[in-house]
Amino acid sequence: MDRYREDIDGLRAIAVIPVVLYHVGLSIFSGGFVGVDIFFVISGYLITQIILKEIRNGEFSMLRFYERRIRRIYPAVLGLTIFVVIAAALLLPAQQFKSVGWTLIFINLYASNVLFFKQADYFNADSELNPFLHTWSLSVEEQFYVIFPIFLLIIFRLFKNNIRACILLSIVISFIASSYAVFHWPMATFYLIPFRAWELAIGALLAAGITSRTSSAQNTALSGIGLIFILISIFLYSSETTFPGASALLPCLGAAFLIYGGADARNPINRWLGNPVFRHFGLISYSLYLWHWPIFVFGRYLYPNGATVSVQIAELLIAWICAYLSWRYVEAPFRKKTVLRNRQQLFGFFGAVTVVTFLIGGALVYAKGFSQRMPAAAIALEKAAGDSNPRRQTCHGDDGKNMRPESFCTYGAAVPPTIALWGDSHGAEISSALGALVQDQGLAVKTFTYSQCPPALKFTVTTRHGCIAHNDQVFAYLQAHPEINVVFMIANYHIYEVDVYRDAFESGFTQAVTALQQAGKRVVVIYPFPGSRYPLPIMAAAWVMQGGDVQDLVIPAPLYETINARAFTMLDHLPNADRLHPEAALCDQATCRIEEKGRLLYFDNTHLSMYGASYVMNYLKDQIIPLAANREPAPLAPRVSYRSNP
Repeated sequence: MDRYREDIDGLRAIAVIPVVLYHVGLSIFSGGFVGVDIFFVISGYLITQIILKEIRNGEFSMLRFYERRIRRIYPAVLGLTIFVVIAAALLLPAQQFKSVGWTLIFINLYASNVLFFKQADYFNADSELNPFLHTWSLSVEEQFYVIFPIFLLIIFRLFKNNIRACILLSIVISFIASSYAVFHWPMATFYLIPFRAWELAIGALLAAGITSRTSSAQNTALSGIGLIFILISIFLYSSETTFPGASALLPCLGAAFLIYGGADARNPINRWLGNPVFRHFGLISYSLYLWHWPIFVFGRYLYPNGATVSVQIAELLIAWICAYLSWRYVEAPFRKKTVLRNRQQLFGFFGAVTVVTFLIGGALVYAKGFSQRMPAAAIALEKAAGDSNPRRQTCHGDDGKNMRPESFCTYGAAVPPTIALWGDSHGAEISSALGALVQDQGLAVKTFTYSQCPPALKFTVTTRHGCIAHNDQVFAYLQAHPEINVVFMIANYHIYEVDVYRDAFESGFTQAVTALQQAGKRVVVIYPFPGSRYPLPIMAAAWVMQGGDVQDLVIPAPLYETINARAFTMLDHLPNADRLHPEAALCDQATCRIEEKGRLLYFDNTHLSMYGASYVMNYLKDQIIPLAANREPAPLAPRVSYRSNP
């Protein structure tokens, strides 16, 4: 009989604890997300051990395999599902409750990763408020285990003596695909099985046996290196790390080295991993992973302005208690077959449960989240999520649209445009509002807006492959049209001011301003909008459902200036540029407003709604109209430093 590996339970703890602490917001665990990758390696190792042993003994049965998977995975998910649906009905506004319904459907198909991939665009920040978001990794595993047993059966029959070579080849193919795709399709690389399979397959390769036996000293050294790899990735990786791709190799190799080195029972590092505290968290790791995320998500709805340290500690304790109860009274009885002992009962029960959860999910989708649960004020606030530029789909660029400058829209009067607006997605609503403002002056605005593509020459982020070509074409168009003599420039500046992009962005933006001025254009730079940490229509509606006041969700003005400090410095030092300050319409020294007359000014966390864009443009019209007409604008009050009144 195979030896029980206490150290692997300890490794599970090393995987789950950083994930939980990363999600609760402890910045020191900036790379805690790599715990999922460690789990993948562990899972690939343990499951492949069982499959290969049974195949070699002629005992493998797909029915028995999936019975074990159901007993391992489904009961705890069912317990969590009951909790989430009840809590969501009480706390979530209609669109988020509807999203829970969609997720329920896809969880039952073991395809929630596909759903989140499809939803993972620039304007879907609300996915992080989905209490089922973390189930993407379960779907990746289950998709792997639909294919992998069949793969092993085939290669055992055809290439019995080359199982390891076949697994290694699959690792190489998937790893190369992941390393390439992370720079071109980062969301697909994160969520989809072809780009994650290599991580599970590393564990499978260990189970198949990759080298001859090594000495005790070598095993200890290997485990030490593995632990260092994991600690480096946990504490030095961050949200700015390009991930997964090649960056995922470090934690995966770390886990593999620890598993391999721990085959030697004398290994002191692995014996330390098997200590009682780590074993406890390793045993409950699956339930802890399941429960921690929805508890933290619902905490965000209850404490929208950020949880205090005491609340975070309470959330951690609640997650631990729920995980322990789930492990003790749900996981263990099903795995030990003390309930639903035979296969027919198990399949029948969970078949019925699957149908019921499908129906519940379908009902939530069909009823559009049962908005009748909500007070009228909350319904009105939630509707702001749809208050974007009605011409956004046809007038706004993105990868895949291949819009040429001529294809972008003109707003305002039916005359040849003398004004242009060049920017990223923060310009889409401003374009329409600016056009409406200058229409009465007999002027028109030609707009060039492209998601996550600021007006910075020779600059791009990894997710926008058409950005450089787009900006080159826009600049060439503006050069070729001297009648366009005023160019407004706008961006969501702070997202490009991270270390990996900062220098290239600032250089490219400054070059664009200078080149336009040399081409005879008047350049007006629009300063950054204040932004919230969460999608405001969702959170405002949820907060009002709880009896809160939407005014509680205002954006702290000092925080706005701190986040945009680099952008302010860059824009303040641009020579000969005119400046427009939307914060003058939105902020005083203490706060930046998010609503006006009961209507939200934003359609998500950072993008002004059409109502908000019109409000800002009208507030600044005494500056805008002379600028748009290429006249001297009204005097502009000096910008207030919000840091002066923290």
